[in-house]
Amino acid sequence: MPGTRLTGRGSIRMFQSLHSQSEAISQGGNSAMKRILFGVASLILIGLAVMALPAFTQAGAPTVDISADYRWSTDEPIQWQDTTKYKKAGPYKFGFSNCSTTNAYAVYFWETAKWEATKHPNKIAEFLTTDAGDSAAKQLSDVEDLIAKGIHALIIRPCTLDAAVPAIEKAMDKGIPVIISNRSTKTSKYVTQNTTPWFDRGRNQAEWVVKQLGGKGNIVSFEGPAGSGPAVEGFQGAMSVLKNNPNIKILARKATNWSRAEAKATMEDWLQAFPKKIDGILQQSGIMGAGVVEAIEEAKINPCSMPQSGDDYNGYMKWILKNKCNMITTNPTWASGASVVAALMILDGQPVPKQWNIPTKIYDATNIAEITDLSKSDEWMPNILPKDWKIGGK
Repeated sequence: MPGTRLTGRGSIRMFQSLHSQSEAISQGGNSAMKRILFGVASLILIGLAVMALPAFTQAGAPTVDISADYRWSTDEPIQWQDTTKYKKAGPYKFGFSNCSTTNAYAVYFWETAKWEATKHPNKIAEFLTTDAGDSAAKQLSDVEDLIAKGIHALIIRPCTLDAAVPAIEKAMDKGIPVIISNRSTKTSKYVTQNTTPWFDRGRNQAEWVVKQLGGKGNIVSFEGPAGSGPAVEGFQGAMSVLKNNPNIKILARKATNWSRAEAKATMEDWLQAFPKKIDGILQQSGIMGAGVVEAIEEAKINPCSMPQSGDDYNGYMKWILKNKCNMITTNPTWASGASVVAALMILDGQPVPKQWNIPTKIYDATNIAEITDLSKSDEWMPNILPKDWKIGGK
């Protein structure tokens, strides 16, 4: 229900409390008064239980299938968005502005969006896509072109936190609902954001590294593109931990742009600059982690002597499985599919969460085998695509 901020967990606690109170009423006092009070308590209980149901149940049965993979987290209060003003008859023309497809995650993210769109041929007449090639200026131009083509909804994976803000706000001002996918933006002028919070991932990674170091040591940090939501928010999450651990020192940090080669070259430089001084490593992605462990091994140093984080890039997970050290936080590649579903829900007038968070999970050497695929290339990432889906073929 729009405005409802009960989480599933919170509603259960409230239900239990009211149930206990109604039972207490039923067990004592005047019998007539007892029946009246019990009836009132029961009505309140039913009303609150209905309020706590997912928003779409109050708007009628969902007209779009929300798979378990796309479900939003209920660990935080949900701010429901009333989308009735965007409701219109289909079929629709969607515009999807992607920052780039220059790394493994971006490829699977992009393919999942295209696959999800093909599942709704009667609702999505056109699925217009653009690729900014990591250029914030081009993305701004791309969005302007999509708006000019008369799209009914805009899905955007912003290159940086601020570059696409004018175009995002222009679309909203024109009555075009905007769905932010995977990466954040500085404006709050959008309908919903579908992502796995990078702040949480950065915090989880830092907590693990700090624990492995016993709260003391020198670390270095490998980060995504400067100014991008993942890089900024991931580091903020890490700092939320490091600020409470003054005996952990950051020797150096650098944006190595989700690049295995850049991360490897940077680690080679840092091993020379800080000989025998690096105790642990923060890596926002596994593709950078794969390059870092190569540099350490080539320097004839045991990589497991430096606890390291990363994400679910298959090349890095295979290394963890083989060497039995390090950890990852997952970065679900299917946020883009959730964004396509969100756009359909919005145009159908169904409420959606303002922040549609897809949970991250933590894996280390003890359970990394659960999501690693030794039969796949290093560039593979866990995904929900059909087995017969051709990457780049549709």
